[in-house]
Amino acid sequence: MRKLITTTALAAAAISTTVAVAVPANASDDCTPRSGTDAAPGPWTSDSFTDWSRSETTPADPDLASGEDNLANLIQIGEGWSDTAKDTYRQKVSDGVKRVTPWSTSDTAPSLGADEVVGDRHEERVGNNDAASATEGKPAVPGVPAVAGKPTVWANFSPNKDQGPLIGEPSYPIDPRGTWHVEDKIPGGHTGPDGVYNPSEGDGKGSWFYRSAGTPGTAAVPGTPAVPGTPAKAETFHTEFSWDVYAFHYEYRWSVDKRGITPGTAPVTCGIDEPTPEATIPDTPTTPDTPTTPDTPTTPADQPSETAEAPGSPTPVTQVLAAHTAAPATHVPAAHGQTPHPAAPAAQGLPVQVLAAHPTHQHRAAAAVPTTIDAGL
Repeated sequence: MRKLITTTALAAAAISTTVAVAVPANASDDCTPRSGTDAAPGPWTSDSFTDWSRSETTPADPDLASGEDNLANLIQIGEGWSDTAKDTYRQKVSDGVKRVTPWSTSDTAPSLGADEVVGDRHEERVGNNDAASATEGKPAVPGVPAVAGKPTVWANFSPNKDQGPLIGEPSYPIDPRGTWHVEDKIPGGHTGPDGVYNPSEGDGKGSWFYRSAGTPGTAAVPGTPAVPGTPAKAETFHTEFSWDVYAFHYEYRWSVDKRGITPGTAPVTCGIDEPTPEATIPDTPTTPDTPTTPDTPTTPADQPSETAEAPGSPTPVTQVLAAHTAAPATHVPAAHGQTPHPAAPAAQGLPVQVLAAHPTHQHRAAAAVPTTIDAGL
């Protein structure tokens, strides 16, 4: 019976050793639990522009979706002219020439209507019609001086009282024999040639007279100065201006903004490990390569026999070892405070039964703790 006890003890030692090394190798891996995240819309970015339009009304969103948290709202109409007053969002569009201003010497642009804009300026050179041919000069003409007139004189001669009879014609205008009395008009009946005369026809005894018919004078005639000749003169010119005036209208556009979706993440859940009791490993657990049968010991007369009293036949050590090596290497919890009875080794679970009795966790393995099953020798 000592032989049977010895082989059973070897099987128990082998189980103790094998269970100690069956702890999972990844038991020290870390597991960080974290909550999952929902999908969320990303930031808006400017992507393009709408087409130009005459309307100042902001168009509807292309996706017809609204709400900042709405995952279907991925495209929207952004800023425009009414938001920024930037020329990026408004342009002038010409409707063609509306009118042309008249020609003018002013180079100032014309006044414009509300829907008008000045266009091209035109210039032309206009003659002043001031050309002239050359002329010849004229010499100076001297003037004629004035000619004084001769006054009319009529005079009669009075001899001196102490003068005897006057013999001969008195001299005019002075004669010592008497005095001439001058008048400025010739009386009637005394016409005739100028000079001293006696109407008594020369008998020398009548009165003597003097007459001189007057003549009018002539006014002076002024001369004319010389007239110089003139050279030929070319025509002069001036510039006149005209403008094209265009009609126009405004057109508007808006930015188109787009955004993507940031995907959500799945939650990470770590398993909760069962508490592992402390256990010890035998100092020198050994499993012989080839089990040997020791000599049958001699049982002393005073020692009770340990043979057939145990219920059932004991499990051969080869079966125990074979069952143990076939068991998967999973976590084996230690038995708290239990010591198998040496008389009933078959009551302990085989390694495969022990391993199956311990549940495994999906996320975190238990720490490797060696376990010893005491064979109760």
